[in-house]
Formats: sequence, C-alpha cells, structure tokens
Amino acid sequence: MIILLADDERMVRLGLRSMLDELYPNMHSYIEAKNGKELVTLALEHKPHIAFVDINMPLLNGLSAIEECKDQTPLTHWLMLTGYADFEYAKEAIKLGVSDYLLKPVSLQDLSQVMNETEKKLRAQLDKLNHSFALEIISAYNMSQVCDCEDYMLAQLSSYNTFETYIFYIDNWDKNIRYKWLTDLSQNLKQLFSNTMHSDFRYALFYLNTGELCLVTNTCKNAISICAFLTDFINHASDPITVFYFSHESVHHFCCECQKVSEIASVRLIYRLGTIINYNELMQHRDLEMIMQLANFLERLCLAFIQSEEIEYKNIIKEMNKNRQFHKFFPSVNSKNIEKYLKSSINLELSITNYTSMLEGLLKHSNDMYLNLPKKSNMDIISQIENYIKENYMNEIGINSIAEMYDITPNYLSKIFHQKVGKKFIDYLTEIRITNAKRIFSENPNCSIKDISIKVGYYSTRHFTKMFCKVAGCLPSEYQKQLLGKA
Repeated sequence: MIILLADDERMVRLGLRSMLDELYPNMHSYIEAKNGKELVTLALEHKPHIAFVDINMPLLNGLSAIEECKDQTPLTHWLMLTGYADFEYAKEAIKLGVSDYLLKPVSLQDLSQVMNETEKKLRAQLDKLNHSFALEIISAYNMSQVCDCEDYMLAQLSSYNTFETYIFYIDNWDKNIRYKWLTDLSQNLKQLFSNTMHSDFRYALFYLNTGELCLVTNTCKNAISICAFLTDFINHASDPITVFYFSHESVHHFCCECQKVSEIASVRLIYRLGTIINYNELMQHRDLEMIMQLANFLERLCLAFIQSEEIEYKNIIKEMNKNRQFHKFFPSVNSKNIEKYLKSSINLELSITNYTSMLEGLLKHSNDMYLNLPKKSNMDIISQIENYIKENYMNEIGINSIAEMYDITPNYLSKIFHQKVGKKFIDYLTEIRITNAKRIFSENPNCSIKDISIKVGYYSTRHFTKMFCKVAGCLPSEYQKQLLGKA
C-alpha cells in the first residue's frame, strides 16, 4: 500500500515509519509531507491508500488539507494524528470522513489495531469497486455475442481511458492438464492482484465463450507489470501457453477485438508459440496471410487426428504437399514452434528439418491415430448436442456448459460444431429459438411478445426482438400482425 505521512516534525514521521516497518516489513511504500500544502500536492499525485495527518501544520492545517483532497482521492483513508485531545477537532474530522483519530504519541498496539481495521475497510472497498468493473466487462462481452454494438456501450466504464486485454491459449490435448494450467494461472493472477493493492487498478478475469481465459484491466500507471509476471509463468510452464495482448480505448473495441483474436489465434503455432503476442504488431506482419493459411491447415490436421478421421487427415497432408507456396514459405518458419505444437496437441515427437520431412512425419504418425488419444465419435456428439439444443432451447444454455457435459473444451467443441453443422453454435441456438418463437406465434397469435421471448429462452424483450428480426427478417410485432390478419 501507499502510505502518506504528513507532519511538520521530522522525528514524528520517522517514528511512524519505523513502527510501520516493524509491523509490516517491506510491505508498504511511503511518501512524506512536512506541511499542509505539500500534503495536498502529494495526495493528489499519488492517491495514497492511507494518510496519517497532523492537524496543526504550517501553510495549511491538516483538516483543511483533507477537505481539499477528499473529493479527488475518494479511496484514501484519512487518520488524524495530533497532540490535541480536543473533541471539537474530532467532530470536525468525523464530518470530513476521517477513518480514525489518534493521539500522539501513538503506541505500537494502537497503530497495529487501526492499520488492521483500515486495511479491511480498504480491501472491502476495492473489492466492491473491482466487482462492479468485472461485472460490466463480462456483461458487455456476453451481450456482444448476440447484440449489436449499441446495446453494450456501457456508460459506467467511461471514466476509464484505456484498457488492456490478455487472452490465454494453452495447447495440450489432455483436458485435465489444460484445466490445471488454467486454474494455476487464474489463482496466481488473483493472488498477485490481491497482494498489490492500487486504488486505481481494476481487473476482470473470466472465460470467453470459446473456453479461453481472458484478463481485462484498466490502464493504471501504478499497476504492476503483468507482462513480466506472465512471461515468468510461461517460461516455467511445461506446456505452450500463448498470450494475445492488445490495448484499447473502449469496451466496444474490446468486444470486437476478442472476436478477431479468436479468428486468427491459430497463427500462434507458427508465429510465436508459448510467448506473449502483441496483437497490434501481429496484424502488421507482412507474412500474416501466409502464416494464417499454413496454421489453419495444421490446426485442421490436428483436429482430424483427434477426431480419428484418418482419411480426412491424409487428405489434408496431400493438400499441404500440393501447395507450392507453403514449400517456398516454410524456410522462413520457426519449425521449433510447430514441433512444440504437434507434441502438445497430438502427442507427436517430430524433428522437422524441412517442409517435406514434416509432411512425411505427419503421414507416418497416422498409424498411431487410434492408439495415443482417447477415442471420440464426434458426429455422434454433435448429433446429441443438436438434439439437446432442440429440447432445451428455452433454458439458459451455452457452449461452456455443454462442453462440460461432454468432457471436451469449449474451443474444441466450437470448432467441430462449426465444421460439422456449417454454422456457429450461437447462430444455431438462435435459429432454433426463433423458429420455435414463430411456431408459438402461429399456435397462439394473441400471445404477448414478452411471454414468447421468455418461452424461448430470452429474458430481455429487446434482445429477443433483435434476434427475431435478424433471423426472420421482420419485427415480432409485424410477424404477429400478419398472423392475426390471416386469422
């Protein structure tokens, strides 16, 4: 925490600092002010978590200084420190929102007690503010998956100028191992933020609907170096953990960029697997299109292997071999990245010397398709999921919960669902819901739009109206009028 010590006597400041260091060694940083004017300047610049303030100081007394600061430093907890046992001072201090009132000389016991109580209040205050921030970010993201941008422009977050986003991809075919890394990463990040309290810092840590862990923070000059922490974590991981990073000026921008990152995420297996990738720099890469094409082929290949689709697997290898551009481009590729990805995704130990050797190794590995990985009949799974959606469309269902039911990752389910059905999971769910809404309208044309929206799984009439218009090509009220006109 940042602690401000404001007293015109240097020995008082040194004494307080010495006692605080004894109670909390190497835990806090300190700034000192020797008069009221200096207190105001330092408080507005550093926004301390706790301020010990002497009442009787030169240039500006402590109470007046607090009054100047409190509106611009709303999270600072002010602790009055004075040698005057005067109740009038205490009453005025209470009016200003001072947390406590201490008499000089302060004992170690009294200081420990007031620090513990103040820290609890501050942590609860910061937790509440961070919870609101996270809720707004997560709500905006969820709305962006089904609504137009104007529906998730949230005014509550307008006070934050810029944001930073980190999306994590962990490559290992074993679901339990991926879950372990995600859990460890999530817990370590929460612990990091808990131990480093900053009044202005906010974060949201949650899972995207494709299964990736996502961290969104506001840009804060006093915040810790998240990239430094993540680099250390990645370097100690035994599996490739790739982070896509980007900064943005609005929640709308964040929602749009999340979708774009998802669409190009496969480039990591060629570009910089197991590192932090600056998304904005990546988009300027001169060979990005070729990297994406080759990465998509390799990802399709690994999916075919995991699905035990031997013919599809071999056909993809043939396509890759026929592509002369890949042959020309491959010498510029870091083959070590591909080796790591193949090992983590389909358990293939392969030493790649050139493009031809890679394809030969991949073809030879097809013999192990039914031996190394758990078998899944994915056509059966997709058919079951389609039936589940048709039977449960009126309930709150999503790709994460369904993936959990079938013991596969949301990202993997999203890919095979789109591959087998020809449309995204959310689009399929929306189509089923709106189709049933039209059926209910036809059976009971006088039913209210609000009631129908609830019956098909939408608890926002406005959201239902947008989705109905998107799928059916007209407003639900217009559709209802057409049916009533025919009745």
